[in-house]
Amino acid sequence: MKRTKNIEVLTNPKLWLFLIVAVLLVLYIDSIYGEVARYAVLVIILIVAHLLFSSKQGKYKTLGAEKTDIEEKYEAIVVSYKTPNNLSAQDGMKQLYELEDKIGDTLSSHGAGFVDGHDLGEKECIVYSYGNSADQIYSLIKPILHDFSVRPINVTLRYGEASDPHAKQVFKTIRK
Repeated sequence: MKRTKNIEVLTNPKLWLFLIVAVLLVLYIDSIYGEVARYAVLVIILIVAHLLFSSKQGKYKTLGAEKTDIEEKYEAIVVSYKTPNNLSAQDGMKQLYELEDKIGDTLSSHGAGFVDGHDLGEKECIVYSYGNSADQIYSLIKPILHDFSVRPINVTLRYGEASDPHAKQVFKTIRK
């Protein structure tokens, strides 16, 4: 599975317009107030850019993003597990990327859906998958999850659109 999210961000015209305005603002502030003010403005710009253009794979609404099909039209599978204490951060990331790639490749090869990324925290890893049928996605990725070395694995199947507050959710745990 190819990771294209960085390319999508770099080709975002809103981001480029924001960056041009930000550079002009920094140059203006620097000419009037000096170097200290420049750094303060740069920090503020970085925070605003992060809020506007970063993505949390549908878990949180992104201020600068349009509503996507991911948020509205697909059923979801969310796979989560506790980060093993005995793994280094690098090994934990490698393990997460391998799981994400296996799930994405399987869904793609069956035309059943796609992976829309992951969240990696200190204590938990999450992979987000979307498609037309949560049951179909789960049946395809279940063997991958059973082969995965970490236990327990929590799986949330969400039936219906994300905008539906009454969408049915089923929670499963893989222990063996």
